[in-house]
Amino acid sequence: MNGTMGGAVTTFGVGGSGGLTYSGVLSGTSGVIINSTGAGAVTFGTANTFSGTMLISTGSLFKLGNLSALGANAATSTVTVASGATLDFNGLNSVNQTSKILNFSGTGVAGQLGALVNTGTNGTSNSLNFRMLGNATLGGGGRIEVRGTWLDMQGNTLTVNSTGNGFFLTSGATVSNAGSIVVNSGGLFSLESNANMVGTATNILTLQNNSQMNFYQATGVSPWGIIANGTATIS
Repeated sequence: MNGTMGGAVTTFGVGGSGGLTYSGVLSGTSGVIINSTGAGAVTFGTANTFSGTMLISTGSLFKLGNLSALGANAATSTVTVASGATLDFNGLNSVNQTSKILNFSGTGVAGQLGALVNTGTNGTSNSLNFRMLGNATLGGGGRIEVRGTWLDMQGNTLTVNSTGNGFFLTSGATVSNAGSIVVNSGGLFSLESNANMVGTATNILTLQNNSQMNFYQATGVSPWGIIANGTATIS
């Protein structure tokens, strides 16, 4: 079933451990709220065109089931992951919405590895714009990538809590309003292909024991300070 949204906001949610997959097309000018009280995930399985905002509320887990599940590619069509909520990229590759802004903060839903995660085995190449509304954590087994767009840290701390491919800045991605980055044990942070970490030596990237930082064809490296603890590696 498709839905054309007018003046009212449309709310989706689950109240238990079972998930909800919506496969209709959401269009129109209104927004969407994901508001769950249970542990199950809400998944949008179809390309949506709605131009309103989207809010993933505290306690809610939302999974992408389509590359355009988040609605129209417009700066006004922002997506906000509230503190205590999680957006799972779910192994989808090439989420190419260069005008859309994704706001996020917090450590995510209980049992998840962050506010933004990729639980799929494939890498997620995201041409979205990322804006931190507070300290935040991202993670998962799959790669999360900012490709050719920007990450506005707003002076906050980003924690990389990955168990696999980690977090990548690549292909001209820019970090602005720098804060700090912490890569936890087992995590990976990679700076690649003209990505530019704007900042100074007072902005610190901390590599915890058994974490890793990679530089791959990186030409836009800025003077961030780097602290490597224990068996952390830089290559």
